[in-house]
Amino acid sequence: LKRDATEVTRITQGVTQQALVNPQIHFTLTHNGRQILDSLTTDHLQYRIAELLGSELSQELLPVEADDGRNRLEGFVSKPVFTRSNASSQYFYVNGRFIRDKVILHAIQHGYRHLLPKGQYPVLVLKLFLDPTLVDVNVHPAKAEVRFAFQQEVHQFVSHAIQETLKQNS
Repeated sequence: LKRDATEVTRITQGVTQQALVNPQIHFTLTHNGRQILDSLTTDHLQYRIAELLGSELSQELLPVEADDGRNRLEGFVSKPVFTRSNASSQYFYVNGRFIRDKVILHAIQHGYRHLLPKGQYPVLVLKLFLDPTLVDVNVHPAKAEVRFAFQQEVHQFVSHAIQETLKQNS
């Protein structure tokens, strides 16, 4: 184990990841008698995002909804004027599982291409749903990365959905 503060940060991050993908569940996190997180039950992902990531951010979000019959993407992305200096506020889920995948990270960057200064990252909470047989979750010990059967197709789908959302709201 690392220092107390490091471990609490990691635990908080893990609870936040789960709370964002499950807004219908009430999450409470306490440490040494101090409440760190208390998220109310809601049917609206944007309310949960406001609660966990800030109300100022939630006003800068654009809804994403895309479905090509094989893949479905839903959630929120930030307007290009609202960015962070790192990708820590990017929450991407595949079939309910939080992932940090190179294909997805590149698709996000591609979706925002020409809109963000170098070193700036959008804030997003996106959920991708696809046939579970088309994604292998056993490629990383922590299950943080996945392998898609059709990587190029998934990349284009995610990138295009983000581009379309940004274009419709510019």
